Amino acid sequence: AVERKPARHFVDIWQSHYAAARANGMKMPDSVVEIGPGGAVGVGFCALLAGARRYVGLDEVDHASQSLNTEIFEELIRLEDWSGISRERIEAIGLAIRNQPNLLGIELRYKTPMVAAAEVESGSVDFLISSVVMEHVDNITDTYELCARLLKPDGMMSHLIDFSCHGTANRWNGHWCYDSDTWRKIRGDRPYLLNRAPCSAHLETIAKLPFEITSTKRETRTDGLVRSDLATEFTNLSDEDLTTRSVQIQARRLPEEQVSTPN
Repeated sequence: AVERKPARHFVDIWQSHYAAARANGMKMPDSVVEIGPGGAVGVGFCALLAGARRYVGLDEVDHASQSLNTEIFEELIRLEDWSGISRERIEAIGLAIRNQPNLLGIELRYKTPMVAAAEVESGSVDFLISSVVMEHVDNITDTYELCARLLKPDGMMSHLIDFSCHGTANRWNGHWCYDSDTWRKIRGDRPYLLNRAPCSAHLETIAKLPFEITSTKRETRTDGLVRSDLATEFTNLSDEDLTTRSVQIQARRLPEEQVSTPN
């Protein structure tokens, strides 16, 4: 079953992504893509209420629930955050939820699996976001390359990444104490669990692509594993990686003329 989160949860997520991107120079985006929204596209509703025209949610597994989304949207529009939004926009979003045309041309789409991203036009997205998703994707390089393909030149991406163990160990970063064989057994036949990539792996991967990293905001903890607890394949983790509990990474998609090419 899809966990039912309150409308305020989605407002807070949207505002954290958008406020940071606006501080980095982004204007209100026309087209927003969210990777891994899950069953509730509440963040998408917030983007459309705030002024975006198009929202696309991309998921590997179909969690969509139209009844849940309708509930969340009705709860959202009762919040004071949206009290100044026109009735016309609210009605247009309501029609878009039901995949019906509307006078404002507002679009809301939910596509699975991730290969369905091929249906989103390259270079058509202003703002691409994810919240506690990038720690789950099996191949972060492929996913960041997808971000680069979808974003317009000067478009922004914003990823909130959670490096905790997600209940797989007794300590918050205890997933780094398991060797590969043990981890395969823990994952079992789940479609996804954790990729166990540390913060530096995300930053290094983004740096190799046509992006300029504009901000990194870390939350750290020092009460987890110590270096002697680490599995052999993680003994080279830096102290910064070992204590990074979460990070919000924002990056700007460089125009082609600003992308440096190797000699």
